[in-house]
Amino acid sequence: MRYVIAISILIVFFVQVHLSVLNTGYQEQALQRVTYALENASHAASMQVTSASVSDGYPVFDQTQADAIFREVIASNMKLDANTLSPLAGSMFKQPLTVELEQFVDYSNTPSFPYHYSNPAYGIDVVLNGPSIVYVVKIPIPQVWTKNAAYDREWSTVAAYPDK
Repeated sequence: MRYVIAISILIVFFVQVHLSVLNTGYQEQALQRVTYALENASHAASMQVTSASVSDGYPVFDQTQADAIFREVIASNMKLDANTLSPLAGSMFKQPLTVELEQFVDYSNTPSFPYHYSNPAYGIDVVLNGPSIVYVVKIPIPQVWTKNAAYDREWSTVAAYPDK
């Protein structure tokens, strides 16, 4: 009888360890997917400048186009709807991504570069060497084992227009 109890306890322990490892791997994959999607989307958005401003030598972002490209790229990388940023069927994410901050810093609102940008609310303190876009996004990271609820995670990134 004691062997049956010991083996039962070992089986429960074995299953819990494997579920924990599976959950950690799933969360790590979700974190990497958001990181790369945000990097790609912010870079694509930073390329959206008005042609007249580039020819003048003082790039200014086309904010409407930059926002649309950002949403399109992040949605395609994470299997989200581009309009609402809600998960589509087959997405590993179960709740929508929210854009907490989208700040354009260019020659339309900054006289010269380098420029010291600070946003203490999000812990951002950086020197911008040229026109840049600052993004902060938040999305709940999914769990495989639903004992624990998904937790919100914030990412911030600064993407600069590559004019040099």
